[in-house]
Amino acid sequence: MSTRCARRASMSTLDQSVSGSASRMATISWIAANAPWPGSVGTSAPVACPLIICICILWSIPPDWACWAQAAEETRQAATARARIMAIAPLTRHACHSLEQRYMIEIMSLPLIALLDRLEGREIEFAAGAPVFHLGDPVRFIHVVRSGVVHLVRHQDNGTALILQRAGPNSILAEASLYSASYHCAARTEVAAVTWAIPRAGLLTRIEEDTELAIAWARHLGHEVQQARLQSEILSLKTVAARLDAWVSWHGSLPARGHWSTLAREVGVSPEALYREIAWRRRRDTI
Repeated sequence: MSTRCARRASMSTLDQSVSGSASRMATISWIAANAPWPGSVGTSAPVACPLIICICILWSIPPDWACWAQAAEETRQAATARARIMAIAPLTRHACHSLEQRYMIEIMSLPLIALLDRLEGREIEFAAGAPVFHLGDPVRFIHVVRSGVVHLVRHQDNGTALILQRAGPNSILAEASLYSASYHCAARTEVAAVTWAIPRAGLLTRIEEDTELAIAWARHLGHEVQQARLQSEILSLKTVAARLDAWVSWHGSLPARGHWSTLAREVGVSPEALYREIAWRRRRDTI
């Protein structure tokens, strides 16, 4: 008798801590996502979960096993993606969000930047929001960003822009274009920027002739591959929540509010969808 009363008291406490149908459904979905399930999603009858069953009876909520099984599968997929991302993290992990701070990949590229600064080129100044080059333009120069921030952007069919690279000080903009006749993306400054423009033909010749430059260039491209894998893992996730989880797992925390629209473009979602997800987490003190 005392055990039964204790259980009722426990359930009563849980009932009082969650108010409103939306909060109740969110609570049950969380339990479903963290409870053991048989086999895979789509199984007709899940493993008996007494806690969920009791809550459904207490709150008079009809069980929605398919929905909760889907929530469990999305949680599993997000965890798998985070594991893949964190496997890459030891090589190039960073937690820099300020425009004045340098990414780890840029720090690793400093020896290469020093070599490129010795090559023949010219300094070009760009106003904030100015294009550096357009999609389809012939590649005449390789740009090394000396100050400011330049975004490498690809516009999608639905009109949204996906940021493929945020090139800050001491970083090389669209380095893979060295081996292309024309640009496959567009580049635009986020703030006023200055670049050191090196003629493409001259750089190709020097890489062929200078072993030190060739090794430094290859090492830099290797780090860029790591960054591309991270971006690929994030974009493979289906939900805004999963993409934000992966991004935060890599960077450590959210950027300042003024950079949320940039973050939305980096993870390939609309700013509105990202704002809703962040607001939802802040209401629940999960970030």
